[in-house]
This record gives sequence, structure tokens and C-alpha cells, in this order.
Amino acid sequence: MTDRTNPLVEIGTEELPPQSLQKLSEAFPRAIETGLRKTQLRYGAVPRYATPPRLDAGIRAAVV
Repeated sequence: MTDRTNPLVEIGTEELPPQSLQKLSEAFPRAIETGLRKTQLRYGAVPRYATPPRLDAGIRAAVV
């Protein structure tokens, strides 16, 4: 059995306007995926979460 963790990356922000929040919440997980690809790390989905004071992206373990 392999232990897997699904880390969550969170950035705390000031209150973001809804229009900025939408754009940033889409760009943040894309940037994380780009970095993971460059390091050739295997990963699953990168779901995003956002509220006005924070941006979150989860990193799911790769299914082998």
C-alpha cells in the first residue's frame, strides 16, 4: 500500500474584486501544473478554490 497525500496550496490575499478573483483563480492552478510538468512530477487533477481573501489549489496524487 502506498501512502498518498493531496497537498493544498493557499495564498492569502486582500479582498479581491470578483472579476480579478475569477481570473486569478483560473491562472493559479495552471501555474502550479506548469511547474509540476517542468519538474516531471506525476500528479492528478489540480482543483481550484477561491474566496475573496484567498486562492487555493489542491494537487491530487497521480493514479498509477
